[in-house]
Amino acid sequence: MNSSRAIGIIGSGRSGTSLVTKELELLGVHLGGPLDFIPPDNTNPDGFWENKHIVGIQQLIFKKLGWSWEGLNLLPPDWKSRSELVVLKEQLKKYISDNFFHKSLWGWKDPRTCSLLPIWEELLQELKMIASYVIVIRNPLDVAHSLYRCDPQISLDHALHIWTFRTLSSLYWTESNQRVVIHYDQMIEDWEGTLKQAANRLSIPWPQPEKQVEKEMSRIIKPQLRHSKTGEKALIESNHVSALTLNTYQLCMSAISYPDFLTDELMHQCVKQLFEQYTGQIISLK
Repeated sequence: MNSSRAIGIIGSGRSGTSLVTKELELLGVHLGGPLDFIPPDNTNPDGFWENKHIVGIQQLIFKKLGWSWEGLNLLPPDWKSRSELVVLKEQLKKYISDNFFHKSLWGWKDPRTCSLLPIWEELLQELKMIASYVIVIRNPLDVAHSLYRCDPQISLDHALHIWTFRTLSSLYWTESNQRVVIHYDQMIEDWEGTLKQAANRLSIPWPQPEKQVEKEMSRIIKPQLRHSKTGEKALIESNHVSALTLNTYQLCMSAISYPDFLTDELMHQCVKQLFEQYTGQIISLK
């Protein structure tokens, strides 16, 4: 194992992954050079903080598999033997090796990663890099409303499916890794406490002097960009929210309240049951 450690920022889009990624950069997580990022747009005016080279390769993988970005995408069982996927995995591996191998702490963010975590786990193991993950969540109804504002063609029900699939995938495929769960609302309301707890769990040193971090954080934390904040009661009472979605969200909340629960066997069993139940439903719909 070399000294390079990777931090994957994963979870559903519109959950606050961009904000968390930028915050981690402020803590010293290398994301790439200034010209490596996808430019901001009207859906994310402060930037996505996604490495365009990594995103580009993941987009090609999606294209080869006939996937859309908003799909509930499961890697085929034979993905390791598909030459076109092996080639793209090797391209991704080479890019990581060439650009991050000598970085002690680096990271990446792209919601597509949630469908490609087995590929990432394999290539990082081959590079002998340590993988850690930050799983970012938000109330599923708030995510659904935000997705709809970005793309009115996405229905509320499908947006909830996207959140559930990507969150469960994030939990399921990372159970053997060091990881932490962060809630977007808590980050907005208490960025320092939330980020310090995450940094401590992931053994990320807190930068000194603190005043510079505080200055930057006051600039990037913008509560006015949070257009909705839904409580758990509304989630429970919603006719659109399935038991699977609700159980997944409540499981994440337990992991936030009791961080050691993430490594508990009960957590693993609950995630496995929910993931297999949910992916079984996806397969039956195809």
